[in-house]
Amino acid sequence: FTSTREMTKKVKSKKHHGTRDPEKQKKAREAKFKLKINNRPDKEDFQAIPKSLKIMMQGKEQVKSGTFNPNPKKKEKPPKNPDHKGLLDSTKHTTFEGPKQKGMNKPLKPIPVFKQNPGEHKRAFFYRMDTTIQSMKKRAAFEDKYKVDVQMDETGKSKVVDREKDEVEVEIEKKKDAKLAKKGIVRKSKEDKRVARREREKNRKNKNRKSDQNLDFNDFQDNVSFGETVDAPPTLKFKKFVKNASSKPAAEGKAELILKKGVNGVKKAKLSMAQKVAVEKNRQHVVEMYRKKKAYAQQMA
Repeated sequence: FTSTREMTKKVKSKKHHGTRDPEKQKKAREAKFKLKINNRPDKEDFQAIPKSLKIMMQGKEQVKSGTFNPNPKKKEKPPKNPDHKGLLDSTKHTTFEGPKQKGMNKPLKPIPVFKQNPGEHKRAFFYRMDTTIQSMKKRAAFEDKYKVDVQMDETGKSKVVDREKDEVEVEIEKKKDAKLAKKGIVRKSKEDKRVARREREKNRKNKNRKSDQNLDFNDFQDNVSFGETVDAPPTLKFKKFVKNASSKPAAEGKAELILKKGVNGVKKAKLSMAQKVAVEKNRQHVVEMYRKKKAYAQQMA
């Protein structure tokens, strides 16, 4: 004999924890049958047309124009390669259409497409994706740092172009120039700096080219016109040239000739007591070694 309590199944009731907002409950109830009530249309001059009626109207227009095809063929899908089954493809997940924020007038760079090659391991595919993304981040950091745009042509070569400044950046540059102008500092544009750098390079190359040429004695001749009088011999002017007794001719007897300096003319450096002791110790050591070498040679003979 079993009791009624054991035979009946306990029905779980919904527990009510605290009071709920009746307005929210009303909105939740109305949201369930909002589209099922025969309400007044939102737009009185507009009425939705069923799809079947649209197809009939479209067919009627095609019959009138003579483009109606009673047996339309379905577009054949290209056959799928069984080797490409299960390969990762980023084009299946690209849903970004363009900039969503206001004021973004600058065109965005194209998003790279990543497709897993047949036989390529997932780890290698992810590594390839990561290297590409890291290179793009470095390029973006380079562009932001130097205010330039790196463009790629059809052949794959990169070209650096100055970025066009917007109104805010132009105003900031004008304020900086005004502050520096008060201090007497003139800021040069990038184009002026490039022109100056090209001029320096050109002058340096021309200077090196002239120094490399072997000039003949005829290149140093002076053309004297007929009847020109000469009052004094020519003088040579050198930069940073100091005139002293050694620079004058030796015939005057004032110049110190190199041959005049002999062994007796060289002054010895003054040594301290410690240096003298070290020199004497080294001399004694060399003498002892020489004597031992001579004694050993006599014994062997």
